[in-house]
Amino acid sequence: MKLVVGVVVAALRCTLVGSAIAHWCSNIFVTRARIIVKPEKTTIFLSSTPTPLRVYLQNNFPYKIRAYMRATSGSTIYPATPSSGYHDVYPGQNVSYIFNVTGSGSTTVDTLNLQMKFRTASSTNPNDWTWRSESDSILDQNPTQSQLVSGTSHSQSGSLSAAMLAERYPSATLGSSSPWFSHTGMQQMIKWFGYRFCWNASGNYRCSSQDCPTPCAEGAGWTLTDQFPHLCMRAGVELGARKASLGSNLAAARDGAVNALKGTGSAQHKCLAAVVGGYLWQGVSATAFTTVLQDAANSVPSICQAAGLRALGQGSASSCASGQHYERAACAGAEGLRNNNSPVTSVLLPNAGDGTTGVTDYDSLYYSYMLYIVQAHRKATTGTVPFYPDAGVSAGCSTAGDCDDSNPCTTDTCVSNACQHTPISGCCTSASQCNDSNPCTTDTCVSNACQHTPISGCCTSASQCNDSNPCTNDTCVSNACQHSTITGCCTSATQCNDNNSCTTNACVNNVCQYTPVSGCCTSDADCNDSNPCTTDTCVTATGTCSNVQQTGCCAFDTDCNDNDPCTIDTCTGNVCNHTPICGDAGPREAGPADVGPQETIAPVDIGPVTDQGTGPTHDVKPHGQSMVLEGGCDVGSGPAGVSLVFVLLLLPALVRLRRRRVRR
Repeated sequence: MKLVVGVVVAALRCTLVGSAIAHWCSNIFVTRARIIVKPEKTTIFLSSTPTPLRVYLQNNFPYKIRAYMRATSGSTIYPATPSSGYHDVYPGQNVSYIFNVTGSGSTTVDTLNLQMKFRTASSTNPNDWTWRSESDSILDQNPTQSQLVSGTSHSQSGSLSAAMLAERYPSATLGSSSPWFSHTGMQQMIKWFGYRFCWNASGNYRCSSQDCPTPCAEGAGWTLTDQFPHLCMRAGVELGARKASLGSNLAAARDGAVNALKGTGSAQHKCLAAVVGGYLWQGVSATAFTTVLQDAANSVPSICQAAGLRALGQGSASSCASGQHYERAACAGAEGLRNNNSPVTSVLLPNAGDGTTGVTDYDSLYYSYMLYIVQAHRKATTGTVPFYPDAGVSAGCSTAGDCDDSNPCTTDTCVSNACQHTPISGCCTSASQCNDSNPCTTDTCVSNACQHTPISGCCTSASQCNDSNPCTNDTCVSNACQHSTITGCCTSATQCNDNNSCTTNACVNNVCQYTPVSGCCTSDADCNDSNPCTTDTCVTATGTCSNVQQTGCCAFDTDCNDNDPCTIDTCTGNVCNHTPICGDAGPREAGPADVGPQETIAPVDIGPVTDQGTGPTHDVKPHGQSMVLEGGCDVGSGPAGVSLVFVLLLLPALVRLRRRRVRR
């Protein structure tokens, strides 16, 4: 008979079937409470002789827990070694359990289920002592994003969901309204850390922003209290343990520690904030942190002020032998972060929730919190946690093969029957470990190596946006290059075309210049020669003027000379007039223009001509072959010429007479 090893929760069941050679299951079972369970084999072959199965457990919970393990197959229950059936497991510690499984030599295949229950060591809550069933969400190793979002709340268990959301879905938000305001899981933990603790008349507790003008402004009826703010402190613990992977969130986490120290609030919270803050502010100018830490108005206990400075890298070592529990825990935690093991083993380990020293459950949490941060720091910097007991893990180690943790990023060795898992520098198992804090790279983990692929078109500064075009202002806005055109700038003459044929276009020092072409025109107005007798036009195709003389047009009287001495030539309104000048009105010899016989103009009696004004009256009378205007001049051969008035009166008749003669 053979058994396929699994866990009672279906999602945690190990489904791979291998040979009888001992090896670790390729599935590592990580519960929502971050308890890691790993069977050493996927399959065991049974006989009448007991077959040992080793199961490893690692506690990544920020508390010391008492973890029970058992195995079942059908109705058969296999207890675990140690005989008590449990281990008290410190934060970050590895332990192992041994199951001696027996069975017949049949060829049937069955499933060996692993069950567990765990609690804080001093808890008296009966629910903490029950075996976890498949429906227990705390064992769900693969919660969906929506489950983690809905599970996040202002409670300690709710913070588990926020922490896992930050790890698995770093860009996912918790909601868009109060109290989340579109925060991600990581952002919410940072805000919780910087909050204070409040309560209402119903006995409920929650955190409220330190910066709110009215304490506990997130809900009506909430009042500030100095009670131990578990949720706010838990958020700080999670941030401290994740310092190595905070990346771009590190600055905000530092600010959260500063906010946690400000104003009134519980001494426990301030002591933890002092240590976590000092740890987060290492390596940078920490004036903002130390100023608030040492400000008397913020009432940070003096022991915790010293612990904060020690975690920052200042001050001298301490034995941490005096003070309240939270003060001793803060002191020992700061020493552990400075790689001083003595206060860790003498103060933190004995009091971290073992339930035997008279330390209350709440007080034991201070020590567990500090252990959790210190062990995370040691793993991130040295790869080992030397102050934890092996708790049975070394019992199954004889070769490096016994220590395979299925983690490609550790070098697994067996030293003095103890497994050691040394992190491989630069190795990764997920993209979250490859964050280079560069918004312009896509960070991925490929074949356990980080790759940082540049994002096309992404920028972090204007210098990365230079397009070598002097006619653009190059800027980087929200990690995208923008190239704004500079008005009036040019790089070639073709960009300076003003569609004017009478200018020469050029680009000089990136500025357009337009030089007029002499004598060129673009419209008829450009061709005006001030001569009313020319038609002035612009030939736009060539840009040249045309000034064409108008037939019969004149500008001056001299323009109207017809070379006829018998006409008066005048220019009126740009039109020539040739007025005949009358000579002897009597008979004349026919000239070359005469067509018929000579004709004599008979005297015409036109009656009296009366001046309508005040002058004299002139009578026209016969005078031989001439007409005499009395008081005027004779228009014939007589001694007196006809007056000018009479000439003008006779002019139309003379013109008609001449036309008749011409027709003859």
